[in-house]
Amino acid sequence: MAISERAVEDLIYAACVRMNADDYAGWLNELCLPAFRYSITAHSEEIGQRMTWFDHEREPLLELCLSAGDHFTNLGTYHRHASVYRIEIDGEAGEAETLSSVIVMHTTLEGESRFYATGYYEDRIDISGARPLFRRRNVALTTTLLVSGSHLPL
Repeated sequence: MAISERAVEDLIYAACVRMNADDYAGWLNELCLPAFRYSITAHSEEIGQRMTWFDHEREPLLELCLSAGDHFTNLGTYHRHASVYRIEIDGEAGEAETLSSVIVMHTTLEGESRFYATGYYEDRIDISGARPLFRRRNVALTTTLLVSGSHLPL
């Protein structure tokens, strides 16, 4: 049975729901392939090219998420809002490539919310099985100034 565009879109939104609930283990273990890779990039005007800020495979990323409480982090919660712009399905390759806009808000413990980051999710999704699973995610940020102390995926 072929995976529908709707199922691919639902996967992207399910990832946001999991991460918004701080369920990084559920996101990585249930919605991503074992060989999943996650990166964050941004274009630098100063050097005129794309910079890689973060690049991890699934297991090291899971360890980082599970140990985030041991590090300095931005206290409060993050809320991701994604809008899927494009889904390109390649049935022969068993893959879908997607582009989604993402806005990340941070709410402090005092209840103040601010924009934290904006950008795009550039996803490669495996559609060869019974349900879609993330193969790769790059968060291509348009925001190039982030508060230090966040060790959590956007």
